Amino acid sequence: MPMKRIVLMMLVAFVAGTSTVYGQGKPQCPKIVLDDPEFYLSDVGDGIIGIKDSEHIWRFYHLNGNPLNGKTYKSPLNQKPVFNSGVCPVQQVDKEKQWILLKKDGSEIVLPNNISRVSNFKDGLALAEIDWQWCYIDVTGKKVFPQLKPNANTIVLDVKPLRCNRRAYDDGNEYKKGFIDKTGKVVIPAKYTRVRDFTDNLAIVSEDWDDKVVKVIDVTGREISIIPERFSRNYLTDFVNGVATTYDEETDKPVIIDKDMNIVASFYIIERGFYKDGGSDALAIVVRNEGEAPVLVNTKGEYVADAFINDDRTTSSGKVEENKTMLHNDGDDGHGWVDTGFAGTGFKLTDNKIGFIHGRDVHSFNSKYFAIGTFDKSGHAHAIMYEVVGHGKQDLDGSTYEILEPHHVIMDKNGAPVVEIVVPKED
Repeated sequence: MPMKRIVLMMLVAFVAGTSTVYGQGKPQCPKIVLDDPEFYLSDVGDGIIGIKDSEHIWRFYHLNGNPLNGKTYKSPLNQKPVFNSGVCPVQQVDKEKQWILLKKDGSEIVLPNNISRVSNFKDGLALAEIDWQWCYIDVTGKKVFPQLKPNANTIVLDVKPLRCNRRAYDDGNEYKKGFIDKTGKVVIPAKYTRVRDFTDNLAIVSEDWDDKVVKVIDVTGREISIIPERFSRNYLTDFVNGVATTYDEETDKPVIIDKDMNIVASFYIIERGFYKDGGSDALAIVVRNEGEAPVLVNTKGEYVADAFINDDRTTSSGKVEENKTMLHNDGDDGHGWVDTGFAGTGFKLTDNKIGFIHGRDVHSFNSKYFAIGTFDKSGHAHAIMYEVVGHGKQDLDGSTYEILEPHHVIMDKNGAPVVEIVVPKED
């Protein structure tokens, strides 16, 4: 997430009259020292993170704080370079049209000049534009699967992941979507307008642009069921353990449904549904009944743990108030925020504990962080800790407050700071 250095006095109103602040502490971990107070972080991939400065220049670092190779690179503004499968596509700083595959050992593969765009890799494959034609390339930069003529969205250039030995592809001839296997063989013809990636050998596909006919298919393309129009397409999640979450427009309730379209459980609110790549794949955050506190449930709708959601809808007792909109924000009590990014959801479990869902487990750790960003697929997140560096007095009433200095860290899935991002102090 983009983040400018927070001025020390930013939280004066928040900490006035208090002596203990959640998120206090000084990280004990390796450091990456920056010379620009404005920075942007990529996701962690292959143990490497990219950091962009205010001039849109990228540098890459190991999580032990050491530079990858000390060189600088560029990337299109709408593409965040992330390592995957051992490589990361970047551009030369002084020659932006020259693409490079940066390897995790710091070496480079210089790609031919006729390649004008390269996506990030997923599971060994990337989309590339060669002589104005889209194709697939492997981690060496070699063109593969020449029989395929993929289409590409240049605004959000993205190659689909390989799941259940199936990768969604967009046919540039038919402008329809289908699936290939890891060898590039078309195993499900391109006949759909929209497709979801496979999860647990099931995929959700649409046969029309209005999403009137939406189906569940298996890895052979066989139709398992047709999703009734009563179940909202906008809130439909991936199928995990044979079930998905969605919204039932007939009963006006969010529900868990199985692959045969039976309702497994219904709730007052589903705050976070099932997503296979979301870290929260087998758990959901729900409110069972109006006025009750949020809880974690499994794919059977069964209670797993309490989940305090820190937002404008929740009272200090954890009860959900009526007729208010659920907001994902950082609140004003220092517990951090609920983050609905695809790779982890933060929530307050008990006093001084912040938890998040990662994989099929619930992790919790001491609330040493003031704010926690989205967990990426490697189980890392950008977080902020605050160190007390002094005290001051309010001009009007003379009350004291703590002067806090922020520390930006990359945190692992157990809540431990892995590396600190040190930014220069403003004069």
